[in-house]
Amino acid sequence: MGERLAEDGVVNGRSAGESSEDEKLQAECLRYFRERPVFGKLLRGFREKYLSYGRFAGTVTLKNLKESEREDLEGFLLRNYHGKKSASVSAERFEKALSGSRFAGISGKDVLELYFREPVEGRKEQRQREDRRWTAIFDRAKKEAGALSARWIDEISEMQSSGFMPYLKRRDREAGGNLDEAERLLMLGARILDALPAEKGPDPFGMTVRYLAVFAAEITGNQ
Repeated sequence: MGERLAEDGVVNGRSAGESSEDEKLQAECLRYFRERPVFGKLLRGFREKYLSYGRFAGTVTLKNLKESEREDLEGFLLRNYHGKKSASVSAERFEKALSGSRFAGISGKDVLELYFREPVEGRKEQRQREDRRWTAIFDRAKKEAGALSARWIDEISEMQSSGFMPYLKRRDREAGGNLDEAERLLMLGARILDALPAEKGPDPFGMTVRYLAVFAAEITGNQ
């Protein structure tokens, strides 16, 4: 078998020390997995599973393994893969190997977040977080809105799959998807609605006649 993780250092050697010790251990853990490319494949598989399950779970199958990859898996998982072209690794086995190594105390989710340098979330968690962000945008817009635009904002928030909402989401994705563009467009739409001329005027419909270009310049500030 290949180099065993237990032989790389202290087994079960994590003490409840200061945060600097935790950071050092995390750095060692990250370095261990980054230096062995087979774990990149394995962790990408577990990240996909996390999206579906919302937790570190499932089984990842690695195919067309090279000899060096088999040896690295054997060294960490303490299981014989000699001569095998594929290997199935469960989340339970991976975390058991972690707990039996010098990285005890670091969870499978921790490894994913260390390796990919970002929080991991399930699709349900992602949808809930996005819903909260949209709700916050609507709330901020309504605080600055008049009666007419406040009703318009309520209608948009209730019609997630039709009306103005799909356009708002598409424009925001094109601008980077951080919802800044969505909020800008929503605020602009509210200002336009609230600024529509409503006083009696000389046109046949009882509205004041104004050139569209002039009205748009007044609203956007591009005079």
